[in-house]
Parts: sequence; structure tokens; C-alpha cells
Amino acid sequence: MKKITLVIIAVFIYNIYIFAQIDSNKPYFDLMRIADSSYKTGNFELAIRYANQALEYGNLESHLYNLGCYYSLNGDPDSAIYFINLAINNGYRNCSWLTKDADLATLRASIDWENLMRNCVEKSRQSTDTILADYIMTFRGNEKKYRLKIDSLLKDTGIHSRAYDSLWKLIDSIDKRNIQVIDSIVELRGFPDICMVGEKAAYTVFLIVQHADFSSHQRYFSMIQESMEMGCFKKSHLGLNGQN
Repeated sequence: MKKITLVIIAVFIYNIYIFAQIDSNKPYFDLMRIADSSYKTGNFELAIRYANQALEYGNLESHLYNLGCYYSLNGDPDSAIYFINLAINNGYRNCSWLTKDADLATLRASIDWENLMRNCVEKSRQSTDTILADYIMTFRGNEKKYRLKIDSLLKDTGIHSRAYDSLWKLIDSIDKRNIQVIDSIVELRGFPDICMVGEKAAYTVFLIVQHADFSSHQRYFSMIQESMEMGCFKKSHLGLNGQN
């Protein structure tokens, strides 16, 4: 139930930004639903037709990105590159997903791919998502506050005290909640690295992952590596494992 609540909160915050860009009285979402259904059935030409019609009513970054995918799958790399770049110029920042999206596999061998990736990374560095960054930073206080009490409590009461045990249980519950929030953000937006949320928020994400369970470490290691390769994650952070 807690995870569901956190997902709902994350979706709500993100949707405030999304729906502000679209006039809900126009058939934008109807056209995009038809385009998506056509894509799922392999009718890429029809998906392209309806997605292009939807451009008359809106141009969400996800819409432009999907249109690029449709063109890629339909064998039109020039149009695909054009719309993916347009998505980047309109706010798309999940550069790591570009490197593994199967819909774009044929584009990665093109001469324009390197320039597209450079565009994504440069745009990400220029404009971070401040709303998402501020949201992530709200978790930094509790993440840090109770850990600072461990040493003094250990000195005062010892490792076998009830107070020490209770504090670790509280820290553990905070760690579990925090990683659920990051999981939700990743599901919605991709890994929140420096290019997406700036250095301070990205470092907070790193600390949350560091304090999570082992399965979370395994899950996020590849994401951190990908971000690092694109210059969106600091290598020095990996040397801070002993710091809280």
C-alpha cells in the first residue's frame, strides 16, 4: 500500500507538468492512443499517420519520441533522427534509454547517432528538472538525520540497547521508503542522474541507493555505469561508500 501511495504521488507531481502542455478539449490523446495501438500491432505506417495528425494539437516530448520510434521501425532513419532530436529539444532527457531502446536499434549505426547522443547530454546538462530535483531533496533530511545519531547513541547505550535497535529499525523503514520513491521515479522518467536533476539531487539518489538492500545495489549499478559513461554521474561518488 505504501508503494502504491508513493507511485500515485510521483505520478501526480509529474502530471502537473505534463497536462499543462495540452488542451484537453482537443483530440490529442485519442489520436495518440490510436497511434500507440497501431504501433503495438506492427502497423507502423498507421501509427505515423495518427501521430502526425496529433501534432496539430500538441507535442509532448514522449509523443515526439514515439513518433521517432515509429519512423525508425518503418525504415525511415532520417525522419526518426529528426523527431528524436525534436523530442530532446522539447525536454526529453533520458539519454541512457536511447542507448538500449530496441525501437532505435537500426539508428545506432547511422552517422547521425553520435550527434544525437551529444545533443541529449548537452541539453540535459543545460536544463535540469528542478521540480523533480526539489522533490528528491525533501528525502535528504531524514536520510541523513537519524544516521548522525547512531554513533552518539552507540557510545551512550551500546549496541545491544533497545534504543539502538529501535533507531536502526526506523532507519531501515526510511531506507525502504526512499528506494521505493526512486523506483517510482525511474519507472516514470528514467534514472535521475546529474543530467536530469542536477548534482545535489543526483548525489541524494546515490546515497538512497547506497543505503538500500543488496538487490537494489545490483539493479541500479548498471544505470549508474551508463550515466557515468555519458558524463551524467560523478565517478568520485563511487569512492564515498563509507560516508553517510
